[in-house]
Amino acid sequence: LNYERALTLDRHHPEAQANLRIVRDEARALELIPTKLERALTVLTRDQYTLTAAIAFWVCAFGFVTVAFSSGRRRGLIAVSILSLAVFVFSAFAAWQREHGKHGAGLAIVTAENADARLATADTSNRVLTLPAGSEIEILSQRGDWIYAALPNDLRGWLPAKSVETVRL
Repeated sequence: LNYERALTLDRHHPEAQANLRIVRDEARALELIPTKLERALTVLTRDQYTLTAAIAFWVCAFGFVTVAFSSGRRRGLIAVSILSLAVFVFSAFAAWQREHGKHGAGLAIVTAENADARLATADTSNRVLTLPAGSEIEILSQRGDWIYAALPNDLRGWLPAKSVETVRL
């Protein structure tokens, strides 16, 4: 949990990455597998995508205002405005994806030994998967003392809230 929290602060911290790998291997913890899109978007952080989106928005806005109030149409200015609009849309989507993806705000780590994910919010319901301590989950919703989560292997299930902790505080 603490190595994941360290990597939230600095995604490219080599010691935290190495130690997390060692701990996960020893605990046989399960990991969420990011999609190709999520892996591709790790080039920048959420904040960097947000800053890029803000700059592109203002370049686009000033470009369109200049074109609207100028007497002659300048193709170069229109092209720059359209390009900055595309950069804005992509950057805004990337920032949203980084925040709400598998390694976003909903990322949590199982802290209980062999936590059972269940089909319903009852201790007597059928078991979906038994998660060893250190396994990653993505919290989708919460109902009382139960958390509905995306589990490794593309499964979903309910876990007791006391058996997991979110990475982001």
